[in-house]
Amino acid sequence: MAASADIARVYGAGVEPVFTQHEVAAAATLYEGEAIALSVTTNRADSTAALDALTFAGFAVSKADNSAGAAGAINVNCRARGIVKLDITDGSAGTNVDVGETVYASDDNTFLSADSGTDITIGKVHQVLSTSGTTATCMVYFEAASLRSL
Repeated sequence: MAASADIARVYGAGVEPVFTQHEVAAAATLYEGEAIALSVTTNRADSTAALDALTFAGFAVSKADNSAGAAGAINVNCRARGIVKLDITDGSAGTNVDVGETVYASDDNTFLSADSGTDITIGKVHQVLSTSGTTATCMVYFEAASLRSL
């Protein structure tokens, strides 16, 4: 479900985080903990809701309210690399979320273990903490698209 308020994320140890700043799209409000993406046409940060035109940039460190501003009027601080605790919905009926599995975002606060064709890659399952039905709580190693080797 898309974020409508700040999200208190839990970050893990073992990976030195990388932080970046990005200009925020016009009329956008980005919440703390929200998965952020960059538009491939404007290179400005926005919610991951418009997934077909966006690339993963990390998680917002704090709220960035540009709801009344022009494109680029403010910046959002992002954690572009690290380990984060996320609830992941199993994308393949009848299978478990496993260590090493690719994690996708279908919006700024919904994470899946299978790509529906319009989701964006954010990282890999580092550790499975618990499972309940088709949802697993996991520690996920994530990297902004700009930090990936290829």
